Amino acid sequence: MWEKRARSNACRNCRVRKRKCIPIPTDESGCCQLCKDQPVPCSLTTSYVKNRRIVRSDDRLSPVTAGNVVANSPSSADDPSSLIPPKSVLVELVDLYFRLIHDGPHTLFHEPTFLSNLSSKSVPISLLLAVIALSARFSTNECFQDDPGRYARTYARAALELLQKELIRPSLESIQGYILISQHLGGEGDVRAKHICTGLARLHCQSLRLWETEGLGLLNQQVRRRTYPSVIITSKCSTADTSIPSPLAEHLPEYLVLLDEEDLLAIRLSPSQHGFWTQMAKNIDLFREILDAIIVLGSGQTLDSQMKKIKILSERLDRWEEELPPTLRYCSENLEHFQSVGFGKTFLAMHIGYHHYRQLLYFPFLDPRNDNQTAFECRSTP
Repeated sequence: MWEKRARSNACRNCRVRKRKCIPIPTDESGCCQLCKDQPVPCSLTTSYVKNRRIVRSDDRLSPVTAGNVVANSPSSADDPSSLIPPKSVLVELVDLYFRLIHDGPHTLFHEPTFLSNLSSKSVPISLLLAVIALSARFSTNECFQDDPGRYARTYARAALELLQKELIRPSLESIQGYILISQHLGGEGDVRAKHICTGLARLHCQSLRLWETEGLGLLNQQVRRRTYPSVIITSKCSTADTSIPSPLAEHLPEYLVLLDEEDLLAIRLSPSQHGFWTQMAKNIDLFREILDAIIVLGSGQTLDSQMKKIKILSERLDRWEEELPPTLRYCSENLEHFQSVGFGKTFLAMHIGYHHYRQLLYFPFLDPRNDNQTAFECRSTP
C-alpha cells in the first residue's frame, strides 16, 4: 500500500527541475505527479527502487563504474563492446527506449524480435550502442552518477565509430543505426552532424533499395517498410533544421502496405484498420512543400505572392484530417483506447506532427508587417 512521503523526499526529476514533488495518493508505486505527466520513470517508485542497481567501482564490464567516462571512451577503448553496461542496466535502457522513444519519432524495429536478439546477444554492438545513446538520458539509475547525458554521448560516439568502419557496406542495421544517432545529435543541438548522419542513412537506404520487399518474409518486409518512411521523415526534419530544400522521396512511402501495430507485434497478416505510419507517410511530401514555401518567404518574397500556394497546402491539410478513419481522429475516447493498448504515444505523434505542419504553414502570418486579411485573422485569434 502506498505510504505518504515526507515533502523533503523529492524524486530526482523534481529536484533537477526545482519542482514540488507531489505524490499521487492513488498510485501504489509512489510515483509523483510530474513524472507521471511527462512521463518518465520516478526515482521514488517501488519498482524503480527494487530494480535499481548501484554499480561497484571494480565492475569492469561497465563504462559507468569508476566515475570517469574518458577512461573507457571510444578513443581509448580497444573494444567498444566494453562500453555496454551491465545486464540489469542494459535491460532498463532498452525498456526505456521502447517505452518512451520507439514508434514516436521513428519506427525501426519489431520489438519482440529485438528483445529476443538482445537475449541471445545477436544485436550488433553499433546498433545496441545507438539505442542506449537515445534512451540513457531518460534513465535515473544511480550508476550514471546523476549525469546520464554524459554516458549517452559516450555511447553515441562509440556507435558512430563502429558505423564509420562499415561506411561503404550498407545494411538494414547501418540505416537504423544512423537514424538513431542522427536523432541523438538532434537532441544535442548539433544540426549539422544530424544532417550528415541522416544523409548517410538515406544513401544506405538508396543502395539497398529498402522499399523493394517482394519475396521477403512478412517480418522482414514490415521492418524494411517501416524503416524506409522513418528515413524519409527524419530527412525532411533534418532539411528543415538546416534551412535547405528537401529532396523528393525515391518511392512514396504512403504506398507501402504496413500492418497495424497490434498485427506487427503478433506477426499477423490482417487488413489494416488504422495504420498510424501509413497516415503519417501521406503528409511527408506535404511537409516538404510547406518548408519550400517558408524558404521562399525567407528569401525576400512577399506573403501575398505565396497566398495561392499556402491556400492549397492548407486545403490538403484539411483533407488529410477529414479523411482519417473515425478511430484515428483526435478525441479523448480514441486517445484513451490507444493508450490502453500501448500505442498512445504513436497516436499522439501522428497528431502532433499534423499540428506542427499547420503551425509552420501559418507562422509567417504572425509577422506584424503582413497586413492582409488572413494575417489579421491569425493574429487576432485567441
